[in-house]
Amino acid sequence: MKKSSIDTRQPRRPLAAACIFVALSLGLLPAASVGLGVTAPVAGVKKDAVYRDSVLSVVAVHAKTELSEIIVNGFFVGDGTLIATTLPLESEPISVEVFHAGVAHPAEVVLRDTRTRVLLLKAPGLKAPPLPLLGHSIVLPLASQIFAICESEDPLLRFVEARIAGREKNIRGKLLPVTLIRANFASRLEGIGAPLLTPAGKVAGMIVLGVPDELDSAYALPAAVVKKFADDYIADGKIRRSFLGLSFEDGTTTPRILEIRDNGPAATAGLKQGDIILRVGDRSIEQYQDVIDSIYFLTPGQPAIFEVLRGLHRHTYSLTPRKKAEPKAETPPASAIATPPPTPAPVAAPATPDP
Repeated sequence: MKKSSIDTRQPRRPLAAACIFVALSLGLLPAASVGLGVTAPVAGVKKDAVYRDSVLSVVAVHAKTELSEIIVNGFFVGDGTLIATTLPLESEPISVEVFHAGVAHPAEVVLRDTRTRVLLLKAPGLKAPPLPLLGHSIVLPLASQIFAICESEDPLLRFVEARIAGREKNIRGKLLPVTLIRANFASRLEGIGAPLLTPAGKVAGMIVLGVPDELDSAYALPAAVVKKFADDYIADGKIRRSFLGLSFEDGTTTPRILEIRDNGPAATAGLKQGDIILRVGDRSIEQYQDVIDSIYFLTPGQPAIFEVLRGLHRHTYSLTPRKKAEPKAETPPASAIATPPPTPAPVAAPATPDP
């Protein structure tokens, strides 16, 4: 069993879930914190209801490769047969078990994204109420109250209060594939793969990264990432990536279009070289990182509104992405969220992507 370099206790059973925060950590992440008393806390009765309504939708996931094994958390999404989780494994799991309500079920990986390390699992015959996913959780105000629900032997670690403490778009100037949510927790947390729930019981994110030397802080993928993958799998059986036919200027934070591909979706829509992106769909754009983040969630064949600044004038276009050609073999790019051991390092998204 792979051990955590933070909590070195040997797990007594699979649900102990030594959640290996450091194995996923990017290293030297910038520290940030907010006062946990900024907004009024949710009353105890309300917290009990959030836990009661969601606990049966959370599982422990035990995965093995040829060289290692690990236990993390997961939760039901989509139609109630899909389980979302994340694994810091460089190789494909050779076996996966899901522990639901204390019972082990063999499971299979039906979708794996090497950029974010999100996996979708299915366990034949296993179904539970899916947790509702909050599509715009990345815009939750700082200090918003949330809760992490985990599988753990320690009852005090099964449901931990947290607050939104920030949003991370890059590490040491290197872009992340998507913006991460930072959360501060009321106590130490065993929670890789665990959902972060709002007081309304909706998933705001899934914990994927720990912060070195800070046992009470972690990073989470926004729920929109999990929702995209679940929707993509249900609709097409795989991740649907978009091709726009444009690239952006390298070495600047300005979201300026550097190049337009002839006959590509962007050219067909009317965008031009030199345009500054102001809005993609319902997402406002302030810098280059925002464009990368918003394009990530576009779906081939579904039109999206692009607002641009051209000279002194604003223009609005409807752009319909095409389906991006699948690579022959998917290998973890430099922008993968999890870094290979033993030395964690910052990650980078391509400087001039061709979405």
